[in-house]
Amino acid sequence: MKKKLASLLAALLLCLSLLPAQALAASAPDPVPPPAVSENEEILRWTPPPEEPDIPLEDPEVPKGEPPEEPPPPDEEIEIEEEEVPLADLPQTGQLWWPVPFLAVGGMFFLLIGALRRRGDEYGEE
Repeated sequence: MKKKLASLLAALLLCLSLLPAQALAASAPDPVPPPAVSENEEILRWTPPPEEPDIPLEDPEVPKGEPPEEPPPPDEEIEIEEEEVPLADLPQTGQLWWPVPFLAVGGMFFLLIGALRRRGDEYGEE
């Protein structure tokens, strides 16, 4: 048991030593970075960004009027007025059936041609 624990600890230390130092560091950036040096050897200091000004929020003017109607309870049925649909203005779809048998026969013909060509390729015929 002690040997297993010692080998696991050694493996853990080996893995941790292989990780770069940045991976082990906290993910939050340093709030105050170190001073930078400019091209002419001057030390540049970090200054905090200016604070945002306090701007009071103004309430928009709410129009005064009658309060909105209360919605009906959820279990109450709502009556919907049915209007007649003007059928003459709607496109009439699904009325042209005469091409269907011709297209079906044409599809079966092309399936048969494809099957025969595949069968010919299996036997080395061209």
